Amino acid sequence: MTPRRVLFRCSRHRLRSPTAAVFVAGPGPQVDSAGLAGDAPTPLDPRQRDWADLGVVMEARHARRLRQRFGSCLGGRRVASIDIPERDAFMQPERVALLERRVGPLLRRGAAQRAAAASATASAFARMAAARASSSRTTIMRCASSLPASRDSV
Repeated sequence: MTPRRVLFRCSRHRLRSPTAAVFVAGPGPQVDSAGLAGDAPTPLDPRQRDWADLGVVMEARHARRLRQRFGSCLGGRRVASIDIPERDAFMQPERVALLERRVGPLLRRGAAQRAAAASATASAFARMAAARASSSRTTIMRCASSLPASRDSV
């Protein structure tokens, strides 16, 4: 079954899960992201947990932590670990390429959806490159959040 709502999770919700959410935004499933650490800027909310058809975590330890904290509440929802290391920058091209290889199959994207996502990602890269030139993280996040939210299933 193709997921309609995907929730990306990492430790602190600073780099990996926000990058994944921006990358996946566009035609396809609705996306959201959160952090698993209690002091994450955007910690996992139970409503998000219940909303998602598919939970994607960046590391196996995140899956273990999620199952320890919310095991009975997951209700059989799928949780996939995609093994994305915590060493890159937000929207770093290498990270986005790794996401395409690891997340694409989970979403069962067809060629048209991949092309649309690639186009949206390229536009986001252009806006973020311009924002980086001005060294404003707020501007970078605003550019990232300007990608269209998906409302259709893949």
